[in-house]
Formats: sequence, structure tokens, C-alpha cells
Amino acid sequence: MSKINKITLSNFKFFWKEESIQLDGKHLLLYGENRSGKSSIYWGLYTLLESAMKSSEDVQKYFTPRGTESLVNIYASTNIDAQTQIEHANSYIAINTENGQYSMSLLRNNVCGSPAAKE
Repeated sequence: MSKINKITLSNFKFFWKEESIQLDGKHLLLYGENRSGKSSIYWGLYTLLESAMKSSEDVQKYFTPRGTESLVNIYASTNIDAQTQIEHANSYIAINTENGQYSMSLLRNNVCGSPAAKE
């Protein structure tokens, strides 16, 4: 099992801009006031790591703005991607580990079906 060095969330649940937590493979203790983003960090990690067992189509619903299962921050502004013409909020989750970087968003995903991510 590889250790997580960095967690980055952008326009995901509580986080309306890009925020990173540098872990350098160490333990993490989260504490803080209610509604300060602790659960959003948990849901980000959970969503990313569980997505290794799912197809890309199954996880796109989490990053679709205003969708019924959307985890995009409700205040995030949306754009239309020039190549795909898909509306998105630049919402993503990324982790850096000893073995590489894994990220997931509506437009880019290197987690689903990845044997290394499953590890």
C-alpha cells in the first residue's frame, strides 16, 4: 500500500477553490468547527479510491454540475469545454502517492479501472 503525499480538492463539496493538504506520507488528524470541510475531505478520498472499482460512466454523475448525485460545490461557476462541449465546474479530486498521481473530474480520469489505484 502506497502512502498519500498530497490531497487536492477543487470545487468539491465544501471547497469552492483549489485547496491542498500536504501529508508527506504521515498520519492526518482532522479537527475543526462544524461545516469547516472535514467531511468533504473524507468524501473526496472515498470517492476517488472507490472509483478505482467503477467505470468512468459510473463516477461522472458526481462531477456533473446540478446533477442529482453531484458533489460539485454549489457556488462553483461552470464553463463549456472547448473540445468536448461538456458543461463542467472544474471540480476535481487528486492525490499524489509514492507510486504516482491519481485524479478524477468530469473531463479527466485516471483512476477508474486502474490496477495501481486499486492497490
